[in-house]
Amino acid sequence: MPAPAPSIRQALLAAAADLAACGQGATLREMAACAQVHPHQARWAVRDLRRGGHLRIVGERRVAWRNRPVAEYLPAALAGGPASDLMDVISRWRST
Repeated sequence: MPAPAPSIRQALLAAAADLAACGQGATLREMAACAQVHPHQARWAVRDLRRGGHLRIVGERRVAWRNRPVAEYLPAALAGGPASDLMDVISRWRST
């Protein structure tokens, strides 16, 4: 699959930063709605942004539309450093 257009990535990063002002990370669906991007395009773009280190998973949240928790994302610039990496490992270890 080809990489999403840079404008889609920029829009999703801006949406994640805007939604972070609410005090919690943004879900993929929230970022797609805020950036006015089709959810399918957002899914691949968020995957690539996460792999590239631009977005980080900072937690999980229960939502009404899914029976499993969804990931919450923050731009890497707003997410913490090594301490948040440790917290991520601990939270993943606890959930298994």
